[in-house]
Amino acid sequence: MRRLTLLGKITVIKSLAASQLVYILAPLSTNQKATEEIERLFYDFLWSGRGDKIKRNTMIRDYS
Repeated sequence: MRRLTLLGKITVIKSLAASQLVYILAPLSTNQKATEEIERLFYDFLWSGRGDKIKRNTMIRDYS
């Protein structure tokens, strides 16, 4: 429950949460509903449940 910056939350998601989920779910077949729920949980954590500050389409585009 520490107040992390946006970059800190992104680091937590990418290095801890996403990597663990990929490791666990790689051999399993997952349905679309489970994938959407995981994505929703990530975004809720990222924005502290207050709604998106940056459009999701903008966030998932290539860096260039």
